[in-house]
Amino acid sequence: MLVTAEGPPNAPATDAGKIFASFMAFVGVGSVVTALVFILGPALAKIWRKGIWEVEKEIRVAEHKIERKKEDEP
Repeated sequence: MLVTAEGPPNAPATDAGKIFASFMAFVGVGSVVTALVFILGPALAKIWRKGIWEVEKEIRVAEHKIERKKEDEP
């Protein structure tokens, strides 16, 4: 209930209870983020590497065009 932003079923009456509820909410969100990273991490890393490779390829093509243009100038 804490992670879904609905709050605890019963509102904590003491300061210690409020701190505990806040801590548990952070732990819950952290566990969800960790699970998503472990599940989606490899796929996102592959997409990232593919994107970097494509950008580097475009840079090489642009550099080659610049070199050819310089060679063609009198």
